[in-house]
Amino acid sequence: LLNQYKRAFCSIDLTSATPDKDTQKKLDLLREIKDFIDAAKIQVEICLNPEKGIALYAYAKKLLERFISVTLNIPLVSVPVLSITIVSTLFKASK
Repeated sequence: LLNQYKRAFCSIDLTSATPDKDTQKKLDLLREIKDFIDAAKIQVEICLNPEKGIALYAYAKKLLERFISVTLNIPLVSVPVLSITIVSTLFKASK
């Protein structure tokens, strides 16, 4: 999910120090998505609540897919939400 996030970020034109309104809107949406990705990781690793982590991860994934397909006009194939065990393992490995 983070790789998709980073690729989406790369597609934004940040050629000036002061982005135009459209670019600023895209940046704000990506920051919100990143907050949900971070919250999912925190729920699993710190709060020890993998169910909430999975729910937040799924929501962040949905937002990111919508951002990529609607905002950037790039078709995206959806991947099923990972199981709690796999997500927990991924989060621990990303430390």
